[in-house]
Amino acid sequence: MSRLIVTNVETQNIKFDSDTTAFTIASDGTVSGTGSADFVKISETTATDVAYIDITTGFSSTYDTYYVVYDMIGANDTQNTYVQAFVGGSHVTAGAFGRETFPTDGGSTSGADTGSNNFLRLDRYGLGNATGEGGQGSFFIYNRNSTTRPTSATGRTNNIQNNGNHNHQLISGSQTSAYRADIIDGLRFLFATGNVASGTVKLYGLK
Repeated sequence: MSRLIVTNVETQNIKFDSDTTAFTIASDGTVSGTGSADFVKISETTATDVAYIDITTGFSSTYDTYYVVYDMIGANDTQNTYVQAFVGGSHVTAGAFGRETFPTDGGSTSGADTGSNNFLRLDRYGLGNATGEGGQGSFFIYNRNSTTRPTSATGRTNNIQNNGNHNHQLISGSQTSAYRADIIDGLRFLFATGNVASGTVKLYGLK
C-alpha cells in the first residue's frame, strides 16, 4: 500500500467527497461544523495586581451553557470573592441577582441574598493571601440565551483561610425573574476589598 506523506497542509475547510459535510479548523486549532467537539475551551485569562478580572469576550448564542474554572489570590487578607456580570457590554449594578453560598462544614450560609449586584459569592469565610492560600473552583452557567428563563449558575469552590483551614462551598446564583430577559455577555471576578494579586479564569462552552 502506498502512502502520501505531507509535512504541511494549509487549509481551513475540509470536505468529504461523498457528500457536502465539512468542518473548519481555526488558526488556534478549534474545530467547528460537523464533528466538532461539544465541549470547547473559549478563553484563558491571567492577570496580576489588578482591581478585577473581566471576561468580556467569548459569550455568544453559539452556547447556552458555559463552564468556568478559576484560581485567585487577593492582595488583601481574609477577603470574600465575588462574580458580577455584564449585560450589553455594561457592568450590571442594578441588583439583578440572587445568590447563596453554603459551606459544607455545617456553618451558616452567606444568606439568600436577593437583589444583589453579585451573581455569585465564591467563598463563605474569606481567603487567606499567604503562599499556598487563596481559592479555586468551577461553576456552570445555564440558560445564557433565554429571555424567558433566568440565567443561573451552580458550582463548587475550595479555599484556604489565613489560619490554614480548608473550606469547601456549594455556590449558586441567578438572575431574578424581573431581569430574566437580560443576556449576560461578560463576567467580573473581584474581591470585596483590595486588588487581585493573581488570578486565572478559563471559559468553556458546552453544546
